Amino acid sequence: MIIIADDLTGASDSAIQFSKEGFKTIVFPNIDRFFKNNKINENYNIISINTDTRNLDAKESYETVYKLSTLFKDKVVFKKIDSLIRGNPGIEIEAVMDGTKSEIALIAPSFPENDRFIENGLLDTESGLVNVVEAFQSELNSEIIHVPLSVIRGGFEDIKDYIKKKQKETNTKFVLFDATSDSDLELIYKYACYLRKKVVLVGSGGFAKTVAKNYTILFNNTLLSVGKPRKESNLTLAVIGSITKTSKMQLKALIEAYPDKICLAPSNLLKVPDNEFVINQIAEKCLSILSGGSELLVISLDSILNRPKRNIFDSIEELKNGENIGANLGKIVLKVYEKIPFQTIITTGGDISLFVCSQLEVKGIEPIYEIEPGIPLGRIIGGIADNSNIVTKSGSFGNKNSLVNIVNYFIKNKGDNQIVKNINS
Repeated sequence: MIIIADDLTGASDSAIQFSKEGFKTIVFPNIDRFFKNNKINENYNIISINTDTRNLDAKESYETVYKLSTLFKDKVVFKKIDSLIRGNPGIEIEAVMDGTKSEIALIAPSFPENDRFIENGLLDTESGLVNVVEAFQSELNSEIIHVPLSVIRGGFEDIKDYIKKKQKETNTKFVLFDATSDSDLELIYKYACYLRKKVVLVGSGGFAKTVAKNYTILFNNTLLSVGKPRKESNLTLAVIGSITKTSKMQLKALIEAYPDKICLAPSNLLKVPDNEFVINQIAEKCLSILSGGSELLVISLDSILNRPKRNIFDSIEELKNGENIGANLGKIVLKVYEKIPFQTIITTGGDISLFVCSQLEVKGIEPIYEIEPGIPLGRIIGGIADNSNIVTKSGSFGNKNSLVNIVNYFIKNKGDNQIVKNINS
């Protein structure tokens, strides 16, 4: 199976669902890494690729995803979309459909374990209700079939009959499903298996989990061996760059737990591209934190704590500033890593995760264990951090103490005992 995602954390949080079921899985941080390391693909059951298209315009997004998708006409494709419907999900679904010559797309964005529910076509977010049906219709410039929760709860036969009737009325290729539980997603996947058509499966990590649980039986795959995380040392770097409300809450908890391990970089200065003076200054501050034998360094941004309530759809100026800040943070990480190599790297936010991986020349990531729903631990393949642990966390996933628990495990094994027990098993 091929997973196509629009950011790195999405590529990872969907891929880990297959690793949990015993599939040998690899995540490529970007398309370039996929092509440069194409020879290793035969060693994996599941290949997840980050197209890094979430912040591109519709035309660039379509062209990038379409070109990649043409390589997978004979594969089962899972199109990972953001559970908050950010980016260009409709455009990218259409690109995968066109590139793979598929006949129907089954779209199930809900992620119940992370409180992402779609009911009556609506998704409740930090910024208010999103009408998912309208969002997809406007992007696709096409009618879509919306399958309400009442139909899904009626069971497989009701779903089948409802879609059959609606297809006669609309003749559309796109079907969007409500879902508020894993059992709803299982019924949707059962319908996908029933179809005698080339299907593109579309969803977040929640639907990926459902697909992964049933994929072995359906396709009779041979499972390859899954690796173990590296744990012989506990020197840990956390890079917190996401600007969501959840990240702000998690960063505050981390500051409270480890007040002397935090380096808050000035966002205003990092907005300037390639600001070497500021990069070197912050890197030196980070090294001074580590000079006393500290096991932990947390690099974040002062603006995360001071930022007002965020609209889910950023302005062009904000996106550009974010790219510059992310690129500069990645360079800070490289300068620090060259002096003190960390055994574990924790990143939050898809863009920040990609900038860090790019600076460290990461070829791929093998997802190994899901620490919390949608938060994967993986092993870095290639580059200067080869064989190190990496946790790539979506900025909006987890609870208040998620980052503290993750950090505690790696530096002192004093975090959630269930995490320790499961990773060691």
